Amino acid sequence: MKLGQFDRLIELFAPGAGVDDGYTTTPGPMTSQGTRKARYIPAMAREVFENAGREAKLPVVFEVHSDTLTRTMDATWELEYSGTRYKINGVQEIGRQRGLRIDAVAGDNG
Repeated sequence: MKLGQFDRLIELFAPGAGVDDGYTTTPGPMTSQGTRKARYIPAMAREVFENAGREAKLPVVFEVHSDTLTRTMDATWELEYSGTRYKINGVQEIGRQRGLRIDAVAGDNG
């Protein structure tokens, strides 16, 4: 993981505290946790057929250095890069706490 490859800036978002109205708990709004330098690895675009509809998705991979914030990320988090919000599908460790590979997808995040 060479430092020169980390030439992009991403913002990380975690889900806020849930709101309990006495009947159900609704997730809180996404809150910014900070920014990190990242390596951007674009993937091939694909169309996903879901519920008899067509949905365009843009999968990407980001690599970041491992630190106390990035090690807490999971599939409930989101990130923003270049004005586009990505939903995190998974986080994999690279080496022994050297870095993390973030699989994310942009598109209909609803």
